[in-house]
Amino acid sequence: MDAVLGGWLTPPAWRTSVRVEVGGQSNQEIPLQYGRVVWRRLTAGLGVERPIPTALNHEDRAWLRWFALARLAWLDMRGDGFALNRSDAALDPGLAAGLRVVMRRGHLSSWVELAAAAWPVRHDVQAGGLGDIGRLPVAEGFLRIGLGLTSPR
Repeated sequence: MDAVLGGWLTPPAWRTSVRVEVGGQSNQEIPLQYGRVVWRRLTAGLGVERPIPTALNHEDRAWLRWFALARLAWLDMRGDGFALNRSDAALDPGLAAGLRVVMRRGHLSSWVELAAAAWPVRHDVQAGGLGDIGRLPVAEGFLRIGLGLTSPR
């Protein structure tokens, strides 16, 4: 299970919000012929979010928004089941974008979000004496649900 904590700030008279998020990923794994690689990312992101003009925006109760973020992750990966298990950690830059539908009732809001993340730096899985035997995925998709507090304006 993954967890994300996010915040949005919309200056007065702006339609664009500044979006900040931090998140943690549960362990992911790729089975390989000689063992498996286990990894996870702890991420921080900064970007923008903006409403898409639709009929859903009526009376500010529900609206559709797009967002884009630059992300920086701490990537922790390790081998499991190999004759010699290696572990490594690195900073991993990435990008994320998606759509969010927000339903608002007074000071409470809930949302459903569909997002994709791209990790352009290549991370190869290596096993001692065997060379490169795998690669971490360069893209991920997310479906998130959330609850939050909304300012009265």
